[in-house]
Amino acid sequence: WYLTKIKTPQAWEITTGDSNVIVAVLDTGFDLDHPDLARNIWTNVGEVAGDGIDNDANGFIDDIHGYDFVSQDGEPIPDKNVSFDEEAVPHGTLIAGIIGATTTNSEGIAGINWNVRLMSVRILDNQGTGNSKGAIAAIDYAVKNNADVINLSFTGFNIDDDFRLALKRAFESGVVVVAAVGNAKDGGINVDETPIYPACHGENESEDWVIGVASSDKNDVKSEFSNYGSLCTDVAAPGEDILSATYQDDSWSSFKEFFYAGGWSGTSLAVPMVAGAAALLKAQFPMIRPDEVESVLR
Repeated sequence: WYLTKIKTPQAWEITTGDSNVIVAVLDTGFDLDHPDLARNIWTNVGEVAGDGIDNDANGFIDDIHGYDFVSQDGEPIPDKNVSFDEEAVPHGTLIAGIIGATTTNSEGIAGINWNVRLMSVRILDNQGTGNSKGAIAAIDYAVKNNADVINLSFTGFNIDDDFRLALKRAFESGVVVVAAVGNAKDGGINVDETPIYPACHGENESEDWVIGVASSDKNDVKSEFSNYGSLCTDVAAPGEDILSATYQDDSWSSFKEFFYAGGWSGTSLAVPMVAGAAALLKAQFPMIRPDEVESVLR
């Protein structure tokens, strides 16, 4: 339903995306061999897979499709041999699917972008938790490796000045950063009064570094669970009853059966709607600036 609600068929009459546009998904890692994602996964052409050498001298060994800042290795996917949350493990794959699941393969779902490159940057563990140190390194990694859009489907209440500066560096490098304003009970909270980060970072600066995203339903009404606010929240997007690709692994009993899953809700799912739309804009207008992307989307 979300594809027709945000008018992707009309957008596809203009552009279906561009394989030169890179979207970095900073999350729990996603399924790199998923049949609906594999064609659109970013590949670091300067690196040689599995040789244990930093071939492109970027400071990371074997980072073929991204990097894992949780396990500190070149496999940015969930860890099978540790405890996990059943909603956290597939989280990154859900995000990637919304942005760029293959659209012309007669199976599964349609991504907002038919053509795009999805970079997996793992900063959240199997429980869905992470820290600002990993997030800072991941943002810098995405920028250094030419990401055009960064998807941040996570939230926190604490201000971290180093993290704030990493977001500023990304913005000043021309990268569109999109982040969730978060979920809460009883109608959500006003994030202008109780700031949520990273969505609220940059709001008191001369320029807005982050596009903050709330969740809306099938009637374009704010989701009951979605936070809100006139300052940090820049746009709303579909975030209820979402169908997308999900994490699948034949050797992991909890995740071996399904390639797709529906019924997901949260501002985390609204963020890739906006990131996907931003990637389409970058495909059509490669020189568009982050502030211009925000203006166009609004």
